[in-house]
Amino acid sequence: VRGLKVAGTLKHQTFFYMTTYHISLNQLAEFSVATPNAKRRIVKQQTTPNPLLLPWYRSVLSSLKEYFANPKDLSLLRKCIKKQLERAEDTKFRKNDKATSILALEKMIELNLSKYLPSVKCELLKSEIKSVDIEQVSIRISPTVIFRAIVDGKIVYGGVKIHIAKSKPFNYEQCECVSIL
Repeated sequence: VRGLKVAGTLKHQTFFYMTTYHISLNQLAEFSVATPNAKRRIVKQQTTPNPLLLPWYRSVLSSLKEYFANPKDLSLLRKCIKKQLERAEDTKFRKNDKATSILALEKMIELNLSKYLPSVKCELLKSEIKSVDIEQVSIRISPTVIFRAIVDGKIVYGGVKIHIAKSKPFNYEQCECVSIL
């Protein structure tokens, strides 16, 4: 049942509670700075999601996950750019997806994460938990990467959520909203 969450168990009995609302983290960040009309549109999209909505930038996000395992190896990103250049542009969706994907990969190469993480070895982790429930709202976070690393002799955990947006990049306030969760 959509929205039914396990609250806990006690002597073989399971207690449930109902989460009434579902929203993605990116939509929540957009909502936080949206105009009243845009807020209504976001609520409508979240209450009646389009089942035919195609995911954007899938191959890019997949390549970025691999890249985070070894940020010194830019060849993964270059291979992905080459693959993107070979993709067909037979629809407006594919044309926009291709152009924005290439731009995102080029920006990641320019960023050159290895200079910020020179000696840190990261182990990528997978999590079954993809959302956080606050009151009766389930916020779908779905981080791009979750990792464990040793920094100054201590084990640290972290996550990265990449938001690729050509038309409306997040402002500082939206980035702050995403990073808190």
